[in-house]
Amino acid sequence: GPPQPHNSAGAAPGSGTLVAKETITYHEDDAAAADIQRGRMKKVESGGGLETTITYAEGSTGGQIVTVRDEKRRVTTVNTFDSWDRPIARTVTDDTYGTLADEKMGYDATGRMIYSSRKQANVGLVETFIDYDVTGRTVKTRVNGNDVLGTPNQSLVQTTKYDLAGAAPTVVESDPYVDAPTAIPSAEAT
Repeated sequence: GPPQPHNSAGAAPGSGTLVAKETITYHEDDAAAADIQRGRMKKVESGGGLETTITYAEGSTGGQIVTVRDEKRRVTTVNTFDSWDRPIARTVTDDTYGTLADEKMGYDATGRMIYSSRKQANVGLVETFIDYDVTGRTVKTRVNGNDVLGTPNQSLVQTTKYDLAGAAPTVVESDPYVDAPTAIPSAEAT
């Protein structure tokens, strides 16, 4: 059907005041739309000349690629999902400044995130690696590429050790400025 106005500001029904108006168009109105697009949002137009377009395509991993374009700010965000609908990549690009952020994510066989990276304009690459125990609890997180108190490319490691009951974990953080790790007891389990 035709684009439908939508009140996004939450004005009380029957108040007679429309605070913000959005017009949302769906791909179902487009006979040439691919199957993956049909029934999904195509465009959102709101006050101040804001216009966001959304396209959907099949990804090479059996998932999908969702592209969101902010026409006023001239910024495009490309989100790539795997066949389980988990995000595996995100790129934000500005027409003037180029790539602002480039992110990647990786998962283990059980679906838990074990890797993420983010390369950001004027910051560089930051990578995170996550280890789990056999019960699925996070036991170690390592982040490379940190800028710590003005010192670039530092690695920070956080290790979590659990007691026999699996409650009240103790977190051990490595501090690049101290030789020995610092133990920080968590709140008591209730």
